[in-house]
Amino acid sequence: MGKLLLKRVNSFFRSLFTTLAEFGSGASYAIRH
Repeated sequence: MGKLLLKRVNSFFRSLFTTLAEFGSGASYAIRH
């Protein structure tokens, strides 16, 4: 149970980090150009 929850939280944070990274690179790209 705990391992499944940890896996879910891990995947959630990974997708959140990916979204933030893409948004950050897109924002810096928009600012630069």
